[in-house]
Amino acid sequence: MLRRQKRHFALLMNAYKLVFIYCLRLLLFWLSVGSALPICAAELSVVTSNEHKTASTSVEDIDIAHIKKFQHQLLEDLGNKIEEHPEVGDNYFRRAFIYYQLKEYKDALKDCQQAMSCGLDHANIHLLKSEILFAQKNYGEALPEINKTIALNYINAKIYALAAQINGSLKEYAEALQYCSKAIDLEPSNARYYEIRAELDYKVEQYLRCIRDANKAIELDPNLGRAYSIRGQANCAVGDLKQAKFDKKKAKELN
Repeated sequence: MLRRQKRHFALLMNAYKLVFIYCLRLLLFWLSVGSALPICAAELSVVTSNEHKTASTSVEDIDIAHIKKFQHQLLEDLGNKIEEHPEVGDNYFRRAFIYYQLKEYKDALKDCQQAMSCGLDHANIHLLKSEILFAQKNYGEALPEINKTIALNYINAKIYALAAQINGSLKEYAEALQYCSKAIDLEPSNARYYEIRAELDYKVEQYLRCIRDANKAIELDPNLGRAYSIRGQANCAVGDLKQAKFDKKKAKELN
């Protein structure tokens, strides 16, 4: 009993530590736009990652409530700054980023465009706009924005992966595969990138390559249900119906 209480307390402290770090990083971003956009929606998943799934639901609810409260406070502060200085593009950019994290994409895009009309033309603003448009499934408009980000020499694995997904959504599979391979070269231990490439492999009917990439994704992260689903489709295409049945069942369990 005592051991269980200690474990629960440790999980609680870890969760609050993650919230504190997240809020601190968000505050630093708010104060300065000179940095990249490392604080993405994916980082919020850390709070509810496998490591912390044993914590009570109430702890996770408190974590999310704290984050949202902090975000809304930032929105209010930025709104006041914009009222005082509507000509400052940085404030629109910062607010757009908060709206994006809250999945309020319409407001995020509006602020992004307003920031650009104020003269902002750095890589971060184009990256943020491409992410917003991608989230809205507006792939045609997202493409020039991610291309501009890369052209401004702001490059990392996440950006290459986003470029791969945008190109793939537009059925530009050759470009998508090139970008995804670049993302993997930079982060060879990222299971999600292999999963993305496996799906692209399947689209161009490279089924054996698809299976290899899906295998690698599953090796790195056995909980990727989508990787099993893609592998199942590829196995079905090459006639391995037994493995395809297993993959389909596993994908259903995980999803």
